Amino acid sequence: MAFLSSLKIKEVRQELMEKANALHNISANEKRELTADETKEFDSLMDQYQKMEVDLNRAEKYEAEVKKLAESRTPITPVGGGTMVEDKRKAPSNVVVYQPGHSQEMAAELAQDWKENQMAVGIWLAAVGGKNAEMAKRLEDYDCQVMVDGQFKHVLDAQTVDDLTKGGNLVPIALANRIMAVRDRTGIAAQVADVYPMMSEVDEVPVEGTGFTVYALQNATTTKTKATGGAGEAAEITKSEMTFSNVSLKANEKYILTEVSNKLLRGALPNVANRIAERIGYDLARQQDYEYVKGTGATGTPNWAITGLVSSLGAAGIFTPAAGQSTWALLTAASFRAAVALLPDVYHDNARWLMSRAFFSQTIQPLLQNSAQSQSDAASPSPQMFMGYPITFTTHMPITTAVNTVQCLFGDFRSSSILGQREGLEIKTSTEYGFSRDTIGILGKHAYDIAVYRGGDGSNPGGYIGLKTSAT
Repeated sequence: MAFLSSLKIKEVRQELMEKANALHNISANEKRELTADETKEFDSLMDQYQKMEVDLNRAEKYEAEVKKLAESRTPITPVGGGTMVEDKRKAPSNVVVYQPGHSQEMAAELAQDWKENQMAVGIWLAAVGGKNAEMAKRLEDYDCQVMVDGQFKHVLDAQTVDDLTKGGNLVPIALANRIMAVRDRTGIAAQVADVYPMMSEVDEVPVEGTGFTVYALQNATTTKTKATGGAGEAAEITKSEMTFSNVSLKANEKYILTEVSNKLLRGALPNVANRIAERIGYDLARQQDYEYVKGTGATGTPNWAITGLVSSLGAAGIFTPAAGQSTWALLTAASFRAAVALLPDVYHDNARWLMSRAFFSQTIQPLLQNSAQSQSDAASPSPQMFMGYPITFTTHMPITTAVNTVQCLFGDFRSSSILGQREGLEIKTSTEYGFSRDTIGILGKHAYDIAVYRGGDGSNPGGYIGLKTSAT
């Protein structure tokens, strides 16, 4: 399950209900029935609202357990929506365990607190993988937590010491959160896209189309006199409507399967646990980012039927400079200014650049050195700025120059794309998978979908644009 707070779920449900009420009020004010499209949208909103009640009950139950556990111990420092607590059992005084929180800063906090958790996770791996009763006993010295049917429990409460195959698919929250923390810190999709919690395997997300139009009252005369009254007196108000469209999401499960030698587990507990978590989190982020940026929509690896930012760009959203700018070194500041001007004004407030570090060092930095803009960018709280906009780096944008190729993207990606997450990270272990090799098998699974819906078309740019090198 994903760690989504009850407060956040309530906010999402409120937004869904407000949108449903808006549709109802429109038909009520106009004294008519809902149209077929309005009925479909209304039913979709209410269906999502009702499905989220289950998630709300689960979140409230989980938070109550966390609070109950925290109140039985000495609080140290509340951070990231969670609670830092000191274990009151046999753990040394410096052993601190992080109870999962719900804020976006949780990933950074978990990374900082990993040193206190990795020993417990390493011992857990040895206890489960090697069926090491001594290591299982040592788990009593650490607050090694797992989730069981929505309940927050110590691992020994869910897995018997004398039979370590029971409950072997349960993984300490410290390990699961470590992997997700690395993924969110390394990957850009979760940072720049609109992250949406999917309520089912297939979901539809309503996104805003056009807004309202403001009109003034008018009548035949525009002269304000005592005889005619104010302009527009007794005139009819022109109606306008806000439009929505639905973005379809279908969760696709992604897996990572690996083996860990029991010999390694016995010899280097914390280091092995840390490396496993780091690598699974890193590779999940790399795959997700590839799909988000470079996905072509093709089936199979590595695209998995996802069409990313570059492939979703419409022709009107690509700026191609004049001939003679076919390489990075030849791109001019004027071309970047023209690309920025191509983006519709409504998307500039939250706009950012998306590029590789190689492109930045070989193209942007030389331009900054010869530009007055470099002074204001250098004075910015973030050094990763260009033309007053922040930069997000990814290895999935071009890392070497090429002709007639989109080299960087610019725009409001949160208003143009959705990362739908069906559930949190699920990890299972098996001592039978590598029985003949004396290894423990670890299987990680994460279900999500990516939809880019505002890439523009052949006539109008969308919520982001691309800068291309010329063909010659």
